[in-house]
Amino acid sequence: MWLFNKVIACVDSDINYCTRIWGLRLKKRLIQMRVWAEKQGLELAADCHLNCIVQTAHLLLSPKVQPKT
Repeated sequence: MWLFNKVIACVDSDINYCTRIWGLRLKKRLIQMRVWAEKQGLELAADCHLNCIVQTAHLLLSPKVQPKT
C-alpha cells in the first residue's frame, strides 16, 4: 500500500514516478522478486502481497491518451 501511494501521489518528492519509464522499472524489479520467491517456494505469498503493486505497474504501462473518435 505504501509503495502504491508513493507512486501515485508524488507529493513528497520532486520526482514524478507516475510515468511509463517508472512502470517498466517497477515491472522488471517485480519480475526479479517473483523469481526469488519461486526459488524460496514463496510464489503464492509473493503473488498475494505484490498484487496491488503489479496492478500499479500495469497502470503505468498502459496508454493514457484517449483515442479520438
